[in-house]
Amino acid sequence: MADQKQRFLLPDALKGIAIICVCLYHFDGLLPNGYLGVDVFFVISGFFLLPGLLRQFQSGQFRYFSFLYGRLKRLFLPILLASLICLLLGSFLMLPDDFENLAESVVASLLFSNNFLQCVTTGNYWDPVNLYKPLMHFWYVGVLMQAYVLLPLFYLLCQRLQPDTRKAVFSGSVLLTVLSLLLYLLPTFSTAWKFYLLPFRIFEITAGGLAALCPPLKKPSENHWWVFSVPLLILLLFPTENVLPDSCCLLLAVFLSCCLLLFFTSAPFDGLTGKLMRFFSVPGRASYSIYVWHQAVIAFLFYSVFPYRTALSFLVFFFVTIIVSTLSFRFLERPPGTWFSLFAPMVCFVLCVISLFIYLHAGVIRDVPELGIRKDEAHRGMHSEYCDRPYAWDIDFSEDGAPHLLVIGDSYARDWANILREYDSDLEISYLYYTEDALQQNTERIHRADTIFFALSFENTRVPDQLRNLVPSDRLYVIGQKSFGTSNGIIYAHRGSADYFEQTVSISDSLLQANKNDRAIYGDHFIDMITPVLTDNGQVRVFTEEGRLISQDCRHLTEAGADYYAGILPLDSVLS
Repeated sequence: MADQKQRFLLPDALKGIAIICVCLYHFDGLLPNGYLGVDVFFVISGFFLLPGLLRQFQSGQFRYFSFLYGRLKRLFLPILLASLICLLLGSFLMLPDDFENLAESVVASLLFSNNFLQCVTTGNYWDPVNLYKPLMHFWYVGVLMQAYVLLPLFYLLCQRLQPDTRKAVFSGSVLLTVLSLLLYLLPTFSTAWKFYLLPFRIFEITAGGLAALCPPLKKPSENHWWVFSVPLLILLLFPTENVLPDSCCLLLAVFLSCCLLLFFTSAPFDGLTGKLMRFFSVPGRASYSIYVWHQAVIAFLFYSVFPYRTALSFLVFFFVTIIVSTLSFRFLERPPGTWFSLFAPMVCFVLCVISLFIYLHAGVIRDVPELGIRKDEAHRGMHSEYCDRPYAWDIDFSEDGAPHLLVIGDSYARDWANILREYDSDLEISYLYYTEDALQQNTERIHRADTIFFALSFENTRVPDQLRNLVPSDRLYVIGQKSFGTSNGIIYAHRGSADYFEQTVSISDSLLQANKNDRAIYGDHFIDMITPVLTDNGQVRVFTEEGRLISQDCRHLTEAGADYYAGILPLDSVLS
């Protein structure tokens, strides 16, 4: 038993450090490189997975469905309970669009496919909106479970080609590692695919397995463990965005983790080093439960309680996560087999049905007058209908004498087109989604436009040279950025209070500075979207005078918001 504890000491300590880093990263980016802790998890998972499979193959005791059932017993119940609690909390706290997103995440998480959902929806792990998604981190469990499903089948195939079981598993792991690493390094695939999908991640798992299966090597001195541990800690603890690209950081984290496991797993750590190892191994042993619950705690704290990161918010997060994770580790990770087999599938089915119902009804379970939403009118796609309305205006101008207004850009440009339509429903507005090819293919429409408006949802975005060359500067207007906070949840949490409709939110200094810079560059041909909604104390209004939210997602305009802007902007002078 002592030898086993010693063997698990380094991996558990690594898991402890990794989960702390992941938690601090998810806590509003407190540790910018903390997300690399997930890569350490993948390596350690492979370190234990492959030797376990090899032993079962060699003894003839491997049973595919028994193997999967064992993994499900440990992984599934915390996810099931977390999904249930998040859905209950979301029903009270969340606005419909956010509740709809949560419902689809529940289904994806319970089916171990959250990585596919994140890949095709947000597609960007670093998007600030992920702070408010309680289950977004289950993409990792999806990738891990998919590896559990596919890897044993692959190794069984290798066994048919190579009678020596150890050689079959080892050579198969080398092949998978090389192929997956090549896929990851190829520039052909999107960042979202490389981050969320198993084929681009499996090299981390197999690399950890190879560290466990590697034949005896000449090991460095046990006193030299710091050669690999210190660079790994530096990588996890300090920002490297201006030094190394994300892909290099990931590969370096995988390499250093593999080296530590390969050379020092059985090292007799003692003294201060041994005490530190044992200290970090405590959260390491409970790392899965901590991983499951920490993001849910963070998401609801920032969605409904704390508008921004404070010392108090961190203390609340820390203690709630510790308590819930400890209970989860003790009672949920290894439930009795019979009870799990009967209870979990039934609850999972009911929860999926309820979540699908919520998703199909656009997350609307009550009237939300702030957004003009009525429960009896809910339908899929309703939250983006208004913003996406200008897609239908991607048409050539007519031949009559009305002024031709062309709006070019992305979703922020569609917001502007809606403002123009609210200002005057008789305006002839044409919309063009911005790409370089679209500009080249629509030069005639651009030349026929009397006034052109350009807008992109990026700070410090400049008018592209291609558009400048097509349009005289006196006909081109640039639409500025806008922001109404990061989540309306913190606003909605105060519904019923006396000052509910007087609430305002702060705006970032960087966005204010970008707005000031654009105003200086474009002068009278810059349309400022921020200053008109600022209060005297520099805050941003979030409600119209009629008590409607200006934006449903803090980025794009509701119909009431577009009408509000149409009334406060000096559009007469722009359109004259």
